[in-house]
Parts: sequence; C-alpha cells; structure tokens
Amino acid sequence: IDKMTAFRPDARYQDYDSILADLDRVKIITPIAPQVLNASAGLPRVVVIHHSQKVQEILKGKMTRRGFQSMVTADIGRAAALCKLKPADCIIIDLDTTGRDGVEQYSNMLRTNSIRSAVFLISPGQEQWITGLDTEYLITLGKPLVLGPVYKAVRALVEKLGITTSQHDDD
Repeated sequence: IDKMTAFRPDARYQDYDSILADLDRVKIITPIAPQVLNASAGLPRVVVIHHSQKVQEILKGKMTRRGFQSMVTADIGRAAALCKLKPADCIIIDLDTTGRDGVEQYSNMLRTNSIRSAVFLISPGQEQWITGLDTEYLITLGKPLVLGPVYKAVRALVEKLGITTSQHDDD
C-alpha cells in the first residue's frame, strides 16, 4: 500500500503487472478477473504534462475524483509513447514544461490518433507557437495556472467528443 500511494510518482508502481507480481509473491491474492483490471477502461483518459509534481498530483486528484483516468508526467516524449499504446481523450500540456516540442509532439499525436483534444497552458509569447493548429478540439489557458478552469476545459472538450463526464465543479 505504501508503494501504491507514495508521494513521488516514480516511487509508485508503474503498471498493474508489477502490483500483481508483488501481491502474488507474498500470496495475498488469487488471480484477478480481467474485468476488475479493466474497471477504468470506460473512463475518459487524460494525460497531464507539467514540471511541478505538486501540480501533477493536484490535477490528477481533481481529474480522478471527477471520473477521469489520469496519467501525469513531466516528459512529453513519455506521454506520446504511452498515448501511442493507449490513446487518450485529452492532454494537458504546459508549454513552460515542454517548450515548442510540446506543440510538435501534440501535432504528431493527432496525426497518429493517439490523442483527441488538448488544453495548452501558455505564458505570454507562446501564443504564436500554436498558430496554425486546428483549434476545434483545443483550448488555451493563460498563466497563472488556475485549476478550476483547467478541469472545466478538459470536461468541455471530452463532452464535445461525445463522452459523458461527472458534472461536479466544487473545489
């Protein structure tokens, strides 16, 4: 349990197989039915790319409480690789974290159908980086970062994609 709830994301289990292997090793569990492992499969999937672990954890918690399956990282390349394996409905990209590479990676993910929509968190001067992108499923939010509008933007985008979400906007 300590490893599953560790504060630092890199100290946690990185996949279900590792958890199951450790639990099996200590004979705590019997084999788990596939439907239990895939319980979150129907949830909208959101990927957060931000350099601050505090912001990552807050956004992940907020999105999870609202019925989203969330993954957080500071590495846009890692996010792109994970989305290629399991496409995401929305990606939150902090351009201060990724630089222009975040825009390029997003474009590549769109071309490969690895991502369906995005929220870009931008600082002054970064607006020009996203000119030319199709904005139908893209929302930009200026800094300073305010978490409520980030959640609302993600919710609006996934609902525009035809995915129903929880409507709780408290906190």
